[in-house]
Amino acid sequence: MKESIAFAAAFTKVMEHEGGYANNPDDTGGETYCGISRRFHPEWGGWLHIDSIKTKNGEIKNNTKFPILNNYVRDFYEINYWDKMKCSHITDPRLAMDVFDTAVNCGTGAAGKFLQRALNVLNNRAKYWADLKVDGAVGAKSIQALERANFMSKAALVHTAFTVIRGAFYIDIMERRESQEQFAVAWLNRLWIKVT
Repeated sequence: MKESIAFAAAFTKVMEHEGGYANNPDDTGGETYCGISRRFHPEWGGWLHIDSIKTKNGEIKNNTKFPILNNYVRDFYEINYWDKMKCSHITDPRLAMDVFDTAVNCGTGAAGKFLQRALNVLNNRAKYWADLKVDGAVGAKSIQALERANFMSKAALVHTAFTVIRGAFYIDIMERRESQEQFAVAWLNRLWIKVT
């Protein structure tokens, strides 16, 4: 698969926040590798390699990375997050990065809803662009609203609103489930990923 330059840069940044192997009982994703949850993605081809490694070597140390899985991870992220969220169509690189990272960390549905909500609150009661159905599916209407926001020089505001909504989501999780507070620093630091 030929990857875009924008995806390659975004993938590198996101991997700075995703560890290697982990199986934290407090993590709702359960067993994960580079942020890929076995619970949510049991069909991912990398699990066969991980299971083979576990059979051969026993327990895997936390945060261990396996170079043999690099292509599996990269392809998975591009198909399931970057492409699904239409990040190549988001012209503001900061917003594209954050939509991608949010999809990875919170799920594509949540990332899409955050984006749609941000666009809806900034459309001045549908005067600038039509209200979007907040369903999490980023499609032609969401991209058209983004293009209109860019045209009206509101891309920075969309990014700000998106970040605020994402931050509130993390706070809500931690307030509802105290065990999740152990992820506070990692989650809140993700709100400020810099685009190079």
